[in-house]
Amino acid sequence: QAQVPVQTTGITNSGWATNKGICTPWQAAAALKANGELYTWCDPVGNGVSGQGSNAYRIPTRLGSDYWKLARGMYVGMAAINTSGNLYTWGHGENYMTGLNSTSNVTTPQLCSSATDWYDLGQSQDSELGGVGFRRIPYKGEVWKGLQSYWSFETTGTTIYDKVGFRTLTASNVTWSASGKRGNCPVMNGSTSSLLTVGTDTYHNTDVATGSISMWIKVPLNTSNAMLFFSAEGWIELGADVNTGYPIGQSDGGVFDTFGTTSICDNNWHHLVYTWTASLGKLYIDGAAPIEKTQANAPTPDSSASRTSGIGCNWNGNYYYNGSIDEVAFWANKVLSASDVAVLYNSGNGLFY
Repeated sequence: QAQVPVQTTGITNSGWATNKGICTPWQAAAALKANGELYTWCDPVGNGVSGQGSNAYRIPTRLGSDYWKLARGMYVGMAAINTSGNLYTWGHGENYMTGLNSTSNVTTPQLCSSATDWYDLGQSQDSELGGVGFRRIPYKGEVWKGLQSYWSFETTGTTIYDKVGFRTLTASNVTWSASGKRGNCPVMNGSTSSLLTVGTDTYHNTDVATGSISMWIKVPLNTSNAMLFFSAEGWIELGADVNTGYPIGQSDGGVFDTFGTTSICDNNWHHLVYTWTASLGKLYIDGAAPIEKTQANAPTPDSSASRTSGIGCNWNGNYYYNGSIDEVAFWANKVLSASDVAVLYNSGNGLFY
């Protein structure tokens, strides 16, 4: 055991990618060279973590002939993205940690996804996470940067946890359906249903000068109300006009703007993404090109945080939403691009984050 830095032997010690760091899952390690070559080494037990098959190299040894741009340790396993944007994993298969839908150990890199636009990887080495060690499964593109809150609504009941931030919701008079856009979803009755933050919303209550909201909704035909999202952070609202069913958006505390002339109150799932700046609001409907509206002001943050934030009604219990809602997400200080929206829309299939 070396208690001071010792230079490795048996390999040319130059050309390492200093900005990539070293990947150190349990029982193994890896390092990436600036030219894209990935080197691994491991404990003799290994569990295949080095990706070198049955070999247990004790000095850095190049992994195959591929070229890589990123590697991360995942407890007793590794994940890496090659220069073509493909995601590969290998290592201990317990609790499906390799993401390959198998509990078998994998001793060489295996293609984990058919997608070719993988961009980044999270990292966890905490054994207590078990199969959730891959919960930071690689980000696709940059769509998840700046994400502040996300509710997938997979856990039914009265307490709905924010999977990214700290906005826990309390569900009141909500029924649950297993026929959401992705898994479960809440169904709101248009008169008493609400999903409100627990207590006042003090989280990021000044971060709304620019932002984005994404959600899937299914509104009944000829509904009486379809106001969908309210935030105490500057009157950010999104939904459908109560008279025409046309999509609406508002982020400046002024009059609702309608976007387009097609009703979304047709009992079908629709994807809405609303982005705003101080002068412009954009609404993307079902992945199509955005409809733009100028606006007078950016949202005015409620710095006193004296209100709750909510989904399905406003903070004082007005404008209740009638319909189903799923996969709600909020970005602070980030305006999603058209390519980001395309990732979220996912050809109409939606996306678990």
